Amino acid sequence: MQPYKHYESASIQDTIDGIADNYCAAEESTLYRWKTTFKNAKAKLEALLIACWIYLNQQPYTILKTDSLLENIQSNIPRWLAFVMQMLINSGYEIHTQFAFCP
Repeated sequence: MQPYKHYESASIQDTIDGIADNYCAAEESTLYRWKTTFKNAKAKLEALLIACWIYLNQQPYTILKTDSLLENIQSNIPRWLAFVMQMLINSGYEIHTQFAFCP
């Protein structure tokens, strides 16, 4: 999900979103790893996005909201993955790469 990887973010995003229309030449193990990595990182991404929201709006983010900020971005921004990664990287959060052969 990080920038400057072998595959473009649109292919990774389509895989995460479950869109089969966009062909990706990645192996099944790579597609599985993308989905699993996103699933495991979803709560952390949500928390980091809320931290960015609080910083940018200079007010607390209500924890009683029923909608997810990440899901809201996913449904409203066409290239949401690139948007989220750019926002987090520009905000100074370290985004670590997960290698295929490391658990």
